[in-house]
Order: sequence, then C-alpha cells, then structure tokens
Amino acid sequence: MKFANRWFIVGIGFLVLIVFGFGGYQIGRFFLTEPTENNLANKKPEKDNKVKTSLGNFQELEGTSYLMAPVNSLPIYRHNSDDKKESTIRNYLFVNGNDKSAVKLVSRNDFLFLNAQEVALERRDDKIVRGIWYEVVKADSNNDKRLDSNDKKTIAVSDVSGSEYTEIISEIDRLLGSHQKNSTTLLVFYELDGREYVGEINILRRVLVENVVLPVIAE
Repeated sequence: MKFANRWFIVGIGFLVLIVFGFGGYQIGRFFLTEPTENNLANKKPEKDNKVKTSLGNFQELEGTSYLMAPVNSLPIYRHNSDDKKESTIRNYLFVNGNDKSAVKLVSRNDFLFLNAQEVALERRDDKIVRGIWYEVVKADSNNDKRLDSNDKKTIAVSDVSGSEYTEIISEIDRLLGSHQKNSTTLLVFYELDGREYVGEINILRRVLVENVVLPVIAE
C-alpha cells in the first residue's frame, strides 16, 4: 500500500511539473516573440492616438476677394506604427479678403479631399475664378479601415466663397480626367460599375446637365 501511495505522489508531482513547465513556456513565448506584420495589422488602435490638424497655405482665387487654404490632418501615434503618417486634406477654409469673414467648406473634417481645382474665365490680361470642383472620399467603401483613393469617390462643387457645397456625382470607382469646356462648364470623365461616362456640370448652377455612357472599349 505504501508503495502504491509513493508512486501516486510521484505521479502527481510529475503532472504538476508538466503543467507549470508548459505555462512558463507559453508566458516566455508571449513576451519574447517579436510581433509580426499580421499582428500589428490586426491590432486595435490605441485609444489615445490623436490627430494633428493644421491650416495649409492660402491661395488667392483670382478675380475675386476670396482666398482658400487646405485643412490638413496628420495622425499622431503613441507607439511606433508601420502605417504611413502622411498628411491628408480633410477640409478647406475660405476667407473673404474684404471683411475677413471665414467659412469652412464642410462642417466637419470627416472627408478626404483628393483634388480641388478651379473653373475660371481666362482673358488676355486677367482671370476670374467662377467656382471650384472637388474629388472627395466620404466613406470607407472597401472596409480597409482607412479613407484613400481606393474608396468610392464623389464629385462636388462650390462657389468661390466656399458656400453652396453641392455633391454632383457619387459612387465613382475611378476618375479618368476632366476638361473645362468654357468658363461655366466642366466635363468629368469617370468609371462606375465597369462602364465609362462623361458628365457635364454647370459650375454656376451646380447641377449635372448631362451624363453620357461612353462606348464599350473591350470586345
């Protein structure tokens, strides 16, 4: 009986050593293993990550009393991150040079502005800006947890004061180019759901005058 009890105690001790040894191995593995790229990618962002917002350089809108400047956004991480910390444009600020009044293009800095271009009347000796059009990303359409040029785009316009911001064409997959037809008309070439289009926009009225499907190029 004593012999059996002795082997029972030895067995229990051996089992305890195995359990604690495995636990120690896992703890050491957790602390000593370097994080992989996949681990970093799946890691939730720190709650105290912040965004630095700054105002860019003002540019004159020729022939008007207005100036505009981009509102830039730069993420600030508490810890080192593999993500690119590139500044992006999240809004625009317009200032009236006469009375110094100012207005933001959109109320919040939630969008990503990929492009902003003037539509102007150009004469021999001067130029008058009639309006501005924008290429905007409004949402994370591909669910990669960021706003970038791979997401769906929106074409929007505003007047030179930054007011009357109006979205004209939505859910664009790819912008193929643009052409100012005259001082008030903009042609926008784009791809949507596998087809190519050309849209004609009246900048002053801020409306889509005509939208034409281009011929299929693949046979």
